[in-house]
Amino acid sequence: VFLLPLCIGSAMVSGAIWGGIPGWLRVRFGAHEVINTIMMNFIAFGLVDYLVLNHLKPNGEMISQTAQISGGLQLPRLSTVVPFLPNSNPLELSFLGAIGAALLFHGFLKRTVWGYRIRMVGLNAEASIRSGISESRTILLSMGLGGAVAALVGVWDVLGYHYRFVSGFNAGWGFLGIAVA
Repeated sequence: VFLLPLCIGSAMVSGAIWGGIPGWLRVRFGAHEVINTIMMNFIAFGLVDYLVLNHLKPNGEMISQTAQISGGLQLPRLSTVVPFLPNSNPLELSFLGAIGAALLFHGFLKRTVWGYRIRMVGLNAEASIRSGISESRTILLSMGLGGAVAALVGVWDVLGYHYRFVSGFNAGWGFLGIAVA
């Protein structure tokens, strides 16, 4: 009961810290956040591959992956909750979580002071600064939130689809996300 929220929460905190690094580089040095996040992706790929290959892979495994997580942490397939879906459907409960997260963040951006500040800095940084909004804090917040949401994709893939961490699982999702956005 407590381990699943702990896994999701720790992934989001880690993602927020990782996403906050390019935000801090932007605020401190004026470095471009897109270039920094692309570079951070490659650092993350290398770090995770090193950890999986050298420390987390079970002995004797040929594939670069961790051991399967325990059944209590595995998100059930949506077909077990919704009876009219076929059992072969790989869709799991994280699909509902993704919809919930999208609605939550939409509400956050539209209904909170911090959401207003993020929108203002994004629309017109000069005007937002003149109205007293801290551009630096807003950039750090938005980059951290972006990292936290991106971490949800990874943790839901591990807990709900593969039931283990598989190196190279993302197959360029970040670049695809940029294209979609």
